[in-house]
Amino acid sequence: MDMRHFNALYRRGLAIVAASVALTLPLFAQYGGRPGDAVVYLVTSKGAQDFRLPGRGATNPAALLTRFKRIDPATVPQTPLGEGFPIEFTHQILHDEADDLFQLITQYEGPAGPHRIFSYSLKTFITEGVVRETAINPPIDYTGASFTTLGKNIDFGPDAALQTLKVLFWGPSNVFPNAVPVPQNISGSAVPPGMTGDDVVLSVGVVPFFVPWQNMSRKFPGAGWMQGVDLKLIDSDNTVGDTINLLRLRPGTHTPMFQNSGATHLWVMQGTVTLNVPGGGTYVMPAGQYAYLPQAMAVTVTNTRVYKGPGSSLAPSISGNDDLPVSPLAVIPQ
Repeated sequence: MDMRHFNALYRRGLAIVAASVALTLPLFAQYGGRPGDAVVYLVTSKGAQDFRLPGRGATNPAALLTRFKRIDPATVPQTPLGEGFPIEFTHQILHDEADDLFQLITQYEGPAGPHRIFSYSLKTFITEGVVRETAINPPIDYTGASFTTLGKNIDFGPDAALQTLKVLFWGPSNVFPNAVPVPQNISGSAVPPGMTGDDVVLSVGVVPFFVPWQNMSRKFPGAGWMQGVDLKLIDSDNTVGDTINLLRLRPGTHTPMFQNSGATHLWVMQGTVTLNVPGGGTYVMPAGQYAYLPQAMAVTVTNTRVYKGPGSSLAPSISGNDDLPVSPLAVIPQ
């Protein structure tokens, strides 16, 4: 057995262990959070995810505000993928530019998707469900709260959902589907000898639960970041120009006003946050909601859950009453 084949089998074993752990964890723990935490998925391209501070009193110019958007995916129709995929594969496009496509893919239980080769790299985060790669023995199950890159000229599939699957897809092109169905015995040109496309996909996969958090007050000392606001690096890929992090906010915490040099897709994974957009309003966003922040847009993100631990009488409250319900994507005009 050569070393590449050994490494491939080792990665498959790790994937099976990680999948087993993910399936037994409560939802909040799958991202490394705790009950009451808010966790946000941030995908930045066309510039750095650098968390620059614009200073007090900063506002966003009208040109940026017209490009900002926040979306409840429930209002976006699901359309079939087409291109050789069963009707059980649908997508909802949340942002569409020639070099920046962000969408939610839903794969319902039913027929498997075709074996295919990807024509450009895609970054994928499974938010819920389980999908099985059926062509290998033993099969591999990819579970919720897992990330991987479906790389250019890498083959994958056929794959069938064991539980309805929801996946966030980001890519540096709006040509989609970007996969060409091929016979099962055809491998992608970027797959090294002795490996399969699945081995490559597994080798770049990330289970966020196992990635440590980095305290933002230590990462950016003296910049006004509160204790209890943390960052977890999921992906940084110079070949396509993306940086992907999870941002965690403990109850009663918020970010300072910040901006990224690149364009950022924001998806609420866990909890509820308020997104304050100076000049544009404040938006209440529960889990499963999306916002697009154009380059250099200044925002503040707050966990709406009130801190109730030691010293909680001094903790700020967003709503004044943590027991009051909030409406999805409610807007508080400025």
